[in-house]
Amino acid sequence: MAELSARYTVYSGKSGVKLTERELKILFIGSVVPDTAEFRTPAFSRAGNLAQQGLLDGMADAGAQLKLLSFQPVPAFPRSRQLTVLGRWLGGRHQQRTLPFLNLPYLKQISLAGGILFAGMAAIRQQRPDYLMSYNVNSFVSGPLGVLSKAFHIPYIPVVYDVDVPGSTVPDRLYQRWEYAWARRVLPRLRGAVVGTALIGHNLMPGRPRVIVEGGLNWSQQQYAPGTPTQDPTFDIVFAGALERYNGIDVMLEALQHLPSDVRLHIAGQGALKSAVEAAAVNDPRVIYHGLLDMAGLRTLYAQGDLLINHRSDLRLDSRYVFPSKLIEYLASGLPVLSTRFRSLPDDYLPFMGVIADESSQALAQAVRDVMAEPHTAWNRAARGREFVIAHKAWAIQGRRILDFLEMV
Repeated sequence: MAELSARYTVYSGKSGVKLTERELKILFIGSVVPDTAEFRTPAFSRAGNLAQQGLLDGMADAGAQLKLLSFQPVPAFPRSRQLTVLGRWLGGRHQQRTLPFLNLPYLKQISLAGGILFAGMAAIRQQRPDYLMSYNVNSFVSGPLGVLSKAFHIPYIPVVYDVDVPGSTVPDRLYQRWEYAWARRVLPRLRGAVVGTALIGHNLMPGRPRVIVEGGLNWSQQQYAPGTPTQDPTFDIVFAGALERYNGIDVMLEALQHLPSDVRLHIAGQGALKSAVEAAAVNDPRVIYHGLLDMAGLRTLYAQGDLLINHRSDLRLDSRYVFPSKLIEYLASGLPVLSTRFRSLPDDYLPFMGVIADESSQALAQAVRDVMAEPHTAWNRAARGREFVIAHKAWAIQGRRILDFLEMV
């Protein structure tokens, strides 16, 4: 069975895309929480949280009725002082309930697996869903959902956005090896999946039905004002995301040394290289660190920018199974975008951004100079990029594609 692409590729043996004729009921297990100070722990990922919220809202907008069981992202003890995390009813559009768990290494995963099993069973008995879904296939999530799927004869179709490779995206330790081995065992046996990159399907679940949904735009991201060149005498480069080596933070700081003195580098986010960015901002007035911004803060920052950088590394990260969803948000801003050509980047995106020749600071500096030399070309490309992502990557559109896929597998 072929993949369903952004252009609705027809599955083999089908005459066209089938539209959902009734409201689908879905029980979804994830780690989405309200994006408030209470829930922003060091384990909280805004990108992952936005992706899950977008998925849920997009499917609901397309006609699905969802019930959500989620677990709060919290570092395990002793990184966090919490020994237990209490579950509670959050309600809202998706009838959300968070699950309780013991916040101790390994017992955390075991208690969550038990909570998913019993809370899932209660939810199914209360109102039988048409599908079980989860965000990724961690063993403590997909294990109990697999049991519930077989026991109640309900299809289990996960959303697979991250398959962590030990020694690359996660440390090479016993638990991480277990999770990677589990994913490689589970994925080829799935009835189907929503995947974030083509290579997840090609390499890890060959021959199984899947639809590629690399990310999307929520309503607030679609409200970014179309970019226009700023009148400020400085040229302002912006990066917003995880402050990690795989995002080329150090490369950007080094590239700044090869650029004219009127270039400024604005960085927003948190991560392992936060202290390095803070030190650079102290030592070089051209580096401005904005901390972790909410959506309103990002809109303000983008409005001040002349260029956005997506420096996802293929040399430092096995990027086959990860797509940086921030790239879609970048394109929605209407600002010129420069990006590396990482392995999971679909060709559809290439006409709408400048591609950096390699991952070196010299190549990045040259790509920036090219944009500065031909600003009209860059801004015209950016305008078309904004049109592209709003037309094809809004979560309402992606949600419709996901529901169409569910009814075909």
